[in-house]
Amino acid sequence: MGDLTHSAALIQNAELSLSDDAEAATKQNEREALYLHNSCLPVNRLPPELLLELFLGYVRDPYKSSRVPWARLRGVCLHWSQFALSTPILWRRIDVYASSRWLALCLQNARETTMDVMFHARELPAADLCLLLPHTHRLRSLSFRTHISPEWMPTLLEILGGDLTALENLHYFPPPSEHHNLSHHLALTHSRTPLLHTLDLVGTRAPSDMALLSRLRKLSLSACSTDLTASDFLSALASNARLEVLELSHFLDNLSGGFNAPPSLREEGIALPRLRRLCLSDHSPHLTSVFLSLLRTPPTLNLNLSGDLGETEPDQIVSPIVWLLPPPSVRLSALPILASPTVTSITARLYQWFYEVHTDSLGSEKGSVSLEVLSANVNSWYTWLGQGIADVLDAFGSAQEVTSLTIYGDQASHSLTDWENVLRTFPKLEHISMVGTIGNSELWTVLQAGLDDDNDINGDNAERSSSVPYPRLKRIVYNGGVDATHAVCTDVLHCLRKRAERGCRLSSLELGFVHRSVSYEQMKAIYVPQFEAVVDWFAYLG
Repeated sequence: MGDLTHSAALIQNAELSLSDDAEAATKQNEREALYLHNSCLPVNRLPPELLLELFLGYVRDPYKSSRVPWARLRGVCLHWSQFALSTPILWRRIDVYASSRWLALCLQNARETTMDVMFHARELPAADLCLLLPHTHRLRSLSFRTHISPEWMPTLLEILGGDLTALENLHYFPPPSEHHNLSHHLALTHSRTPLLHTLDLVGTRAPSDMALLSRLRKLSLSACSTDLTASDFLSALASNARLEVLELSHFLDNLSGGFNAPPSLREEGIALPRLRRLCLSDHSPHLTSVFLSLLRTPPTLNLNLSGDLGETEPDQIVSPIVWLLPPPSVRLSALPILASPTVTSITARLYQWFYEVHTDSLGSEKGSVSLEVLSANVNSWYTWLGQGIADVLDAFGSAQEVTSLTIYGDQASHSLTDWENVLRTFPKLEHISMVGTIGNSELWTVLQAGLDDDNDINGDNAERSSSVPYPRLKRIVYNGGVDATHAVCTDVLHCLRKRAERGCRLSSLELGFVHRSVSYEQMKAIYVPQFEAVVDWFAYLG
């Protein structure tokens, strides 16, 4: 009886085994059928070059927030997964966070492809940096988006001392504790880094290899010490016809010898024909001005200047924004963007802690200007608005296509003459915006000049508009803190009504008053309907 039971169990197990084998075979056949089906689909019959472009296009999508956006494509099908694993170029960008496993996987799958390595966090153990040591010859880009951990320094300096013949881009950002210990010398030379074209260094020693500096396309140095003299640095710039971006912060002061360029260089200047961005910050305005006076830049430059007035007393500060610029004799040859016809909009902001002027152009590729000054001894820039207007006219008086002007500051600190000069300098103004805490009504006095002469009121449109001061004005934003007295409201309405009668009706007016003499309710009931009747669109800001 026992033998029969044992035999029955063996038969049952055999049947189950055959069933499992059949099921496994069926599933394998199904997988093979699906694979064959997928391989016949048009998208999977694309040449590898086109499929690669599909993957790379997905990577370039700015809305993809994943660290490895193309990794999701591996889940589409087995063919795409195998393609990703066998395509080294997809693994060349390595974003390093806290895990060394991803770094090791990318180094393996990238094979002999050059790599772009970017560190985002400092949690990676210093020992794991050693994974890069055998691959320094494949480093195309090395970038740190975080402070470098002090524990990394020995290994990192060993990496940077290795074979960097493929390196094109280096962004080096040591820890804050090392910013004042500038003994690290990266020993970057043109022979060790023959392909390097982008160099971004913070708080270390700048390279002194002239051949290296003269071939860079981007040079960014912040709080870097240097062995170079000012003359050496100028010579390196003069020999670099490829430079596109120059960013210097707290660096010019560290160049020895002073900016005493040879007479020929001072007269002809240093031509930087491809320069599209120039940023100078944390220097004295005088040093910034002297350096800029030696350059000759394109008219499509994106210019960003920030100067620190230090301990200069307020009564010694004259034209602070203009202090940043080259002297008038060479200003437009050094910075033709200041007079470029593409500069159409100017904004001046005088706030408590900073004073800035910036422009907008017809397009970002046409260039722009941003100027800023800081001072430890100026308690508030609000009251400097009159000087701010003078600075704008001095800096941009040759820009003849300006159609928009915006001013933030204490409106009571400027005069009737200031507005006359503004409108005379920029005759094509179409939009004026004034925002401040205390104001006056001088603008309306200028806009009303001569409008009470009714001799030509019956002429044709051309004759009538020709008698209107600044007839191109179409939009005004006036929120300057003026008390809403009956006299002020009546004067502004009179000005607008007279301009409208002569064919120069405003298309838009945004108005804001302080309600001490006339209440908000009175303003809404009495004057707002009248304003709405003399302009195309009116908004009361209160």
